[in-house]
Amino acid sequence: MVLVTAGLLLAAGTAHLPMLNAYIVALAPSLLVMMVAIAPQIAKERGSADGGKHDLHDAGARLALVVLFLVTIFMAALDVGRLHVSNHVPLALSLIALVMYNCGVGISGLGDEREFFLLAGHSRPSRAGA
Repeated sequence: MVLVTAGLLLAAGTAHLPMLNAYIVALAPSLLVMMVAIAPQIAKERGSADGGKHDLHDAGARLALVVLFLVTIFMAALDVGRLHVSNHVPLALSLIALVMYNCGVGISGLGDEREFFLLAGHSRPSRAGA
């Protein structure tokens, strides 16, 4: 996360952009939660669910998604800090987009957990009655 933050600030050319700083503050915990939320045994089972037949394809797809994500956020930082193409976005709309981003990350994390249990054929553990 430190490298991503440093890269975003370098792409922007400054650290004095409130919305970029707000995005970084929102991005860090969401990435941390997504990494911690998946237990290692679940990740191992999910990775070997097909017996290793599609490992190369899955690794390529994961790499492509990571690269596209990084290109997207670095281009956004470059635009905000140096290119100024999207300077006329109202602050309220920027804040709404930031909240929607956080909601999307949360929904995505819940969807990944649910998809694992559906694909693996396991029933979802009960969270009620603790």
